[in-house]
Amino acid sequence: METKMLERQQRILQHLSTLPRMMTHIHGRDNLSEFILHELCSEPCFNLRKAAYFVDNEDFNCLRGVAGFADDQAYPKKEMIWQYPDEFTHHMQRSSFNNKVRSINYESLKNQTSKQKFLDEAAQKLGFGTCDNCSWNMRHDNHGILMYEKVDPKDSIMENHIIDGLSLLSFCPIF
Repeated sequence: METKMLERQQRILQHLSTLPRMMTHIHGRDNLSEFILHELCSEPCFNLRKAAYFVDNEDFNCLRGVAGFADDQAYPKKEMIWQYPDEFTHHMQRSSFNNKVRSINYESLKNQTSKQKFLDEAAQKLGFGTCDNCSWNMRHDNHGILMYEKVDPKDSIMENHIIDGLSLLSFCPIF
């Protein structure tokens, strides 16, 4: 069992280490966060069934959905998103889950009474079953929030590295 966990951890770290290089290939795209989220959710990385990425900005009093991933709506050529960025972008524009995430717009959590209330409402609107969440500080005093549902609910190895991977989203444009 220990060997399997070490192998899984090595695969995650190898996958994460390739992402900055891939980001430079499509630098300047408005939807870079969709590419990164798709990769982070993939089986070689964190292996998530569903994920919703939000950015909270207290200064502008807004919390917006930025990108969404659902494995049943994943790009069919999963390992080819970087080779066909236009095709991937069109696919994501047609993804109902991604569009549903992007339609979410709330007041900043800093001005609300409960982060949990937002998480519960968003989970219901997006059709999450049991989900986890995490948040991290980003550039320009923004805060990232990820709601996610694991393929394997017992998988805990990814929790050691998820913030490292999500930090890459901090370098993506927010549109």
